[in-house]
Amino acid sequence: MYKSLRTFVISFMILLLSQIQACSSPEKIEIIDARVRTPTSVTKALGGFMIVKNNTQNLISLVDVKAEGFKQVMLHETINKDGMHRMEHREKILIPAKGKVIFQHGSYHIMFMGLLKEFKSGGKIPVTLIFSDGQEKRVQFIVKDSV
Repeated sequence: MYKSLRTFVISFMILLLSQIQACSSPEKIEIIDARVRTPTSVTKALGGFMIVKNNTQNLISLVDVKAEGFKQVMLHETINKDGMHRMEHREKILIPAKGKVIFQHGSYHIMFMGLLKEFKSGGKIPVTLIFSDGQEKRVQFIVKDSV
């Protein structure tokens, strides 16, 4: 009897500790501060900004993005060429192992083009980020008066 109770308690403790560790370990990919600026009546596109944090030991690429309520959604980068700023489409954005990429004005961003519905301050835009390892991450972009 003693042996089986002892075995049960040890097994239970191991299971409990593994669950605590699983809950406290960070996600493979974390999305921090996902946001867009509140559109005006003449807004035709929105820039999406966030921090993408890769907690794995492997390089991962953000390869696609999907969102309802827009004609088109793309990955973009603002570049400066010959003193002129312009946006260029990117097929993928590399997220280094144990690193992060900041999506911000003048750099990487998500272009939400051709608004098909109204978005108000405080609202949320459900977005699916698709990564090269097959992971799909659902994120709520917050609509804010300033980004």
